[in-house]
Amino acid sequence: MGTQNLEKIQEIQSYLKKSSLSNAERRDVDSFFQEMYHEHNPSMVKIIAPILYFRNEVMADTLQEGWLDVFRFFVSYNPEKNLSIWLNTIFYRKAKKASVKLARGSREETTPLKSMEEISVTDGHEDDNKMMVTQALSSLSSKEYFIVFSFFYERKKIKDICLELGISRGTFYHRLNIIKRKIRKHLDRK
Repeated sequence: MGTQNLEKIQEIQSYLKKSSLSNAERRDVDSFFQEMYHEHNPSMVKIIAPILYFRNEVMADTLQEGWLDVFRFFVSYNPEKNLSIWLNTIFYRKAKKASVKLARGSREETTPLKSMEEISVTDGHEDDNKMMVTQALSSLSSKEYFIVFSFFYERKKIKDICLELGISRGTFYHRLNIIKRKIRKHLDRK
């Protein structure tokens, strides 16, 4: 992360620690969070959508709750760490909790997004297969999900994923094999 971004994050964090803000400080905070929202929200949607079975209302609630947590806990964020991974973890955890509620039937049934059609798992039982794959993916830890999401969905280069996670190429391949075995084991149980 660049020193300019690091300094800006530290400045915003210092503002958030105050009991009251000046108008200029408030504008700075608002501007910073708007930029962060516009830059990262599309990725957060991609992360939570498969976990929440592409349910519009549940996704909207989870996104809103996730961004509220980002604002609420931003003071505790370590600017030396990767912001994307911190955000991914917050939204992944929110989606997992919402997924559990959804599975227990505490949310009413909503219509899936059209993008559900983009996932291609076929053999005549597409909906069942999609649900099984989604459940298998939601059984992963946030770092495991990040690897799968970055590599297979966003099609990031291995070296970029390794840099973001601070791991070697060998560790990446090792984790990917563990993830494949976990998913295979989960799918074999069904």
